[in-house]
Amino acid sequence: MAERQLVLVREAQQLKKIEDLEPYVLSPCPTTVLVLAFSGKSIDKRSKFSKTLVAHSEVLESNKVTEWNLPQWIEQYAVSVGKRIDPKAAMLLGDYAGNDLRKLTLELDKYTRAMQPDEVLITPEIVEKNTGVSREFNPIELGDALGQGHAERAFRIGHYLMDSTKMPLAPITGYLFYFFYRLELIQAIRQQKNCSIEEAAMQAGIRYAKPFLAAARRYSLKQCFRILYFIRNADHKSKSNLGGEATDAELLVELIAQILDA
Repeated sequence: MAERQLVLVREAQQLKKIEDLEPYVLSPCPTTVLVLAFSGKSIDKRSKFSKTLVAHSEVLESNKVTEWNLPQWIEQYAVSVGKRIDPKAAMLLGDYAGNDLRKLTLELDKYTRAMQPDEVLITPEIVEKNTGVSREFNPIELGDALGQGHAERAFRIGHYLMDSTKMPLAPITGYLFYFFYRLELIQAIRQQKNCSIEEAAMQAGIRYAKPFLAAARRYSLKQCFRILYFIRNADHKSKSNLGGEATDAELLVELIAQILDA
């Protein structure tokens, strides 16, 4: 008995002749709200139909959250359900679930249901307990160890990831690239603006400067360039035949040594 009816077309990308809807878009029924939901694919923006949609309807694009903004998205979602999440816990969860928002929200909802009513903060311990991800041996802790120049700890984490968890090299190099690319931004801004690490991190859009404090004192901008090259090279070797007979474990040990000696 509402003023309008809603017609929702799911998986609209499967429609073979969606452009046949153009006359309707130009003259829609005033008592109907038609929603065309595309999943995993969008309309060719160069097409006439796409331009008609833009001119005569509302178009909403929902792009994947980038890894860059993932911890911030996790924090915002936690607040929306009445909780807070520790920055390291947010990074652990992002590393575990990636940018699959459905998986992330399911995990966060699972945490909130398991917590006591008076508990507000989602800690790394909660993430570890519910996901099986170790808060001592993971790519985030490896980046932290390398940032501080703790060689023994870095090699220990690297061996654990390869031997105990059998983690592929790709997510490890992915996080290390993420870490040192952000460090590179901080160093570039510090060099340009002659400001503190915290101020440079803020200008780079990095909300938490703490993980980069020790690293910024250890690695210069020039060293960051070299480290990013080492990471790209290790990743390329693991995904091609350029690594020869070297295993992922051997490539990671070599990469850790290269970063420490950069």
